[in-house]
Amino acid sequence: TWFYQEHIPFNLAFDNVTFNQLIFASEEETATTTTYGKGRWKGDIGTIPGSEQFGAEVTMRIFDFYIMNEDKIFYNWMLLDFVELMYYAGYRVLPKSGLREGWVQAPAAMDGIPAPISRLVDPMDGPNAKILVEEALLHDIVYGEGPSDLWNEDMSWYGPFGIGFANNKEDYEIHYLKPLREGISDRQVEINVLTCEGAYCGVNGFIHGVHTGPWLGEEATNLPIRIRFGFHYRVDVRSKVIPEGYALFDIPGAFHEVGINLFDRFTPEYAVENSLVF
Repeated sequence: TWFYQEHIPFNLAFDNVTFNQLIFASEEETATTTTYGKGRWKGDIGTIPGSEQFGAEVTMRIFDFYIMNEDKIFYNWMLLDFVELMYYAGYRVLPKSGLREGWVQAPAAMDGIPAPISRLVDPMDGPNAKILVEEALLHDIVYGEGPSDLWNEDMSWYGPFGIGFANNKEDYEIHYLKPLREGISDRQVEINVLTCEGAYCGVNGFIHGVHTGPWLGEEATNLPIRIRFGFHYRVDVRSKVIPEGYALFDIPGAFHEVGINLFDRFTPEYAVENSLVF
């Protein structure tokens, strides 16, 4: 199924994609990576009309979260930033963010690319980093009224297309956390994988809540919503702070649960050239 439903369609849509892993962290039974790919369109992927941009450059962010069974991959949660792919296919399906969109960089530390370098990792750093990451995650999503104190003031957070890159704590609050709190109530977090290697951690799962306010341009539906997420972190274990974070969400999947289909927006109204005020 994977070969015919993912591998083949992907290779028919894109020409010779170069993948750039930024983080690859693992433990005995779990692993995760955050990556971006660059290539050119040569066809459609699903219903996204990439063939309309034949030959044009395309960038895509990706995450993977693995559960291992001995030396085999037992389960993989994988996600492309489909809102970003829709943009590169010529359609802005969400309102333009006030932050820079489509921007991601490798961790600002000499820990290798991808980080970390496994043979140089202090084995005690992973368990300590995991405690800090879980605390920051639950504070930010579930019970906090602002960003966790564990974030640096000059933090870097590489959010998905439609939210964007926050290079300080204030922007992180204004453009990501505050809209999430106001748009999604009764929030709870379901974690599938939380894994750390040294100072690098990844966590994926679902944010469960109710869509009771505006979020990413969509008015409240008052329906239950489930937002699939994948976050990655670089932790300063010695200072017990988090300087950098990476985030992707399955935004089309979340909106589908409340009756909003972003895949219906490949129309002139949403064309990138017509989206200056959208």
